[in-house]
Amino acid sequence: MFDFIYIEILKVKKSKVILCLILTAVILPAIWFFLSLFFYPHSSWISSSIEVEDFMFLILETLIFILLSNYVFVKEYSYGTKEIEYAYPVNRINIYVSKVLVTYVILIVIYIVHFFIVFLGLTVTMAMFHIKNILFTHFKAYMLSILFQFCVVPIMVIIGNALKRYSYSILISIFIYFFSIVLFSLNKYRNWPFIFQYIPVLNVNNIGSKANSIYILMTFLGTFILGAVQYWKMNENKII
Repeated sequence: MFDFIYIEILKVKKSKVILCLILTAVILPAIWFFLSLFFYPHSSWISSSIEVEDFMFLILETLIFILLSNYVFVKEYSYGTKEIEYAYPVNRINIYVSKVLVTYVILIVIYIVHFFIVFLGLTVTMAMFHIKNILFTHFKAYMLSILFQFCVVPIMVIIGNALKRYSYSILISIFIYFFSIVLFSLNKYRNWPFIFQYIPVLNVNNIGSKANSIYILMTFLGTFILGAVQYWKMNENKII
């Protein structure tokens, strides 16, 4: 399993598309933050960080993370390595799990960078007495958000492997993105998995209800198992 994960990491390092997506996910929120401080110098770091997190989790990451989750799998079709991958005498479930885990690692790295920016800003602009509670709230929100974000990965894997072409995946991702924004504006997003990652940031204190937890867990388990079965049934010429 570790060998498969290492191979996937090497593939990711050579992928310019994934690198661009990661840089976009990291740089754009930072630019947004510094611009908000520049144009609104009297706004506090807390209000600025909230604006950045709204921009990051609701707008940017809804699209970027979907594309990242998709591309880790779909890139095999554009690279022309699918014949080797599907014919290689190894357990395909191991390959599937390794790709999903590498996707999770990428998402975690992005979350860590964003949290570090917020933490650095708090330590520079606020007294330590006020930092502890705010930092704990941010940490809790980020932890829940990344866990909920994991639910989206298997869904996009299923869609990506079904479509096989990244251009189609981009169109689907854009549609999901705009549909998510519409649902959020109508306050109808509670059961829509592509906004799961934003709910903890929106209201971290009321996210841990039993009903929400069960629904999110069932969504993850169902899509993860379905994605594994789909990947196991595939070959280079046919996909279920």
